[in-house]
Amino acid sequence: MISITGKIVFGFSGSDVVEKSIRLVRFATHRPLIVSTYEAHHGANATALSASPTKKEMGTNVLSSFFQLPGFIHIPFPDPYRPWFGDRVNEGQQCLDFFERLITNVYSAGLVAGVIVEPVLSYGGNIVPPEGYLKGLQKICRRNAIPFIVDEVLTGIGKTGKMFALEHWRLDPDLVCIGKALSGPLPLTLAVASNQLSDSWEAKDYVGISKDGYILGCAAAIEILRIVHDEELVANAARVGIYLKNRLDDMMKDLKLEGDVRGLGLMMAVDLVGSEKTKEPATSLVEKVINLARRSGLIIGRVGAKGNVIRFVPTLTVAEKEVDNALEILEAAISKTRS
Repeated sequence: MISITGKIVFGFSGSDVVEKSIRLVRFATHRPLIVSTYEAHHGANATALSASPTKKEMGTNVLSSFFQLPGFIHIPFPDPYRPWFGDRVNEGQQCLDFFERLITNVYSAGLVAGVIVEPVLSYGGNIVPPEGYLKGLQKICRRNAIPFIVDEVLTGIGKTGKMFALEHWRLDPDLVCIGKALSGPLPLTLAVASNQLSDSWEAKDYVGISKDGYILGCAAAIEILRIVHDEELVANAARVGIYLKNRLDDMMKDLKLEGDVRGLGLMMAVDLVGSEKTKEPATSLVEKVINLARRSGLIIGRVGAKGNVIRFVPTLTVAEKEVDNALEILEAAISKTRS
């Protein structure tokens, strides 16, 4: 496991700790611009929403985009299944080239306070970036002295088969946002910043919230981390995640479904389409399937810009038998919907 070291800033929600992280890098670098990716999900307050530039996040009202805060620019997150630039093989490098050209020809890299990215694009469709992309993004940031922020609020604490998703690519970010599974239902989030970055942030520039470092959340987090370690739940997520992916692959073949199965560990998803040739999202089918499955006791969500991606994020304690039970309900719901 990669060791994340530095100083900690407490928060009470994912949105809050993302906002604190953005404030930190802006004050530490004395720069205004934040770069995030299209279709990202970083939270629900004004700052976090401004880093999450989609209709799904900002709302469909015609005026919604006008509420985005200034100082945010956006780049494509590489999608191997639906490549932004039409080249599936070189999608990752083309997105890196886009970013580098943006901070060379359009904006000055010297104005960029930080780049924030989800290691797996969550609400955007559970998209896993191609090998080399995140490492390449970090390299560009380092070359231009831009703080590199990894948002692990959704992916952290074992969900992807590693304690943190950044371990899959051996990333070494300047700042990591951690939350959700950290303290269960109790409010507690963390931003872990490198000493070099945090030491550049003057105490007078810090603005805290009354529930920062919530004591019950801290107590819960200590116990949760102990259980995750002692019961080897990260290893369980990796093992059962492979089993879940194989079962989903089999389901696609057995039911003659078209689309894409993707994910890491227990963060797994099925992108259903009407035709593999056009990749037209099967949104209506997915909506009906999820409603039918819920009536039978299986609660699953749907993500993606068109709501056609069925996403699984089960508990770290899940076993193969429970995966079988879930897939049995899902297969029955799909078969009934298509009949």
